[in-house]
Amino acid sequence: MSAFEPRKILKKISNPLLREFFTQRGELLDIPWDELTEHKMDPVADAISTLSTKAQAKIMGVLRDIHYLSTPRAIPALIEEMRYGQPDAFEELQQCEGHADKAMWAHLHAPDVFNRSIPFARADALFTGRSWKCRRDLPHHEIKVTEDMCSALGRELSQYFDQNQGRGLHHQVLHEKRLGKTDFFFVNLDNYLEKDTEYDDLEADFLDRSSRRAFEIVFAYTPSSGVLDVSLTGGESVWLKVQPIFTRAVLGIEIAASPSWKPSFNLDQLLDFNKPFPTDPQDRIVEVRVTRLKLGTTGKKGYVEIKVDQYGPPSSIQREVQRWLNQEQVNRSGTRVYSATFQLTFAQDERGKSQTMSFDISSLNSCTLKSKPDELREIGERCLQRWGICS
Repeated sequence: MSAFEPRKILKKISNPLLREFFTQRGELLDIPWDELTEHKMDPVADAISTLSTKAQAKIMGVLRDIHYLSTPRAIPALIEEMRYGQPDAFEELQQCEGHADKAMWAHLHAPDVFNRSIPFARADALFTGRSWKCRRDLPHHEIKVTEDMCSALGRELSQYFDQNQGRGLHHQVLHEKRLGKTDFFFVNLDNYLEKDTEYDDLEADFLDRSSRRAFEIVFAYTPSSGVLDVSLTGGESVWLKVQPIFTRAVLGIEIAASPSWKPSFNLDQLLDFNKPFPTDPQDRIVEVRVTRLKLGTTGKKGYVEIKVDQYGPPSSIQREVQRWLNQEQVNRSGTRVYSATFQLTFAQDERGKSQTMSFDISSLNSCTLKSKPDELREIGERCLQRWGICS
């Protein structure tokens, strides 16, 4: 996800919706909206800067939420929430042309739906980061989420962080189910006390204020596949602790923690140059190829990364790997695949265009499929299962 830039978001929202937003707030009433082109937002941005610090903070908060929602991954969650949460407004939302307009319209006319969609959008932003860890071997355990379950999860996490890190005494747990498949648990915990210097409009002076910002842990559990994705900060010790806390509080079972170095994906089989990559005809995939391999030799430090042209012959990667094996005088049985890049090519659409999707995967617990739109991500995950990559 790109960085949040207020002026860029303002340009993405149509003038009628911006006028309605600021009129609803009783601000920027003298802006000549009819005379502004939708790409000339400097007068609007300049007018916002003259408002009080509190008012600016609230406006920036809304624009930041719209920034989170205005992505190909997040907007379907907003649309689905609208379809089921406020169906009478669904058709009007669909008439909004851009993602940013859809998000702003929801903020103005369906604030409950808008607010319920924000955690999904924030989770999608986190999915693209490096802090997600994955565990793929949990039971396929359908759950019925209750207040007691959420309270137990928050209580155990608070106890762990308070005793071990001196923070997290207070907690808040929010649950949402996405697309009927994945249960998201957003856990907010209070962080260390910090002192910041802020400008106070009433005092007309800079004042030092103490506050406790929240830090967040997100659990995404998919019962149908037994996969748990967790977004958190901290080292191996934190990862090992939060797994049994989640399974105990949410699944009601005791399961030993799985270290992050335990392989989640079996990539060594990619050294079998005859390995087939079957696909489901319904996914309309016409070609699968590997365009990158990161290799190492058992008992030796270091690695080599082999990349090939995505437009070259499909067998290019095998040829380059064999060349490296011959050069290093090692055999395939003594070689390990640490990570790989796959490229899927789809059949042409009605316009004669063919779409491709590339994704990276490591032998431990990292896969960039999480950053793809839901439809493509599901296709990629089905492929990994069909190929025996998922352990």
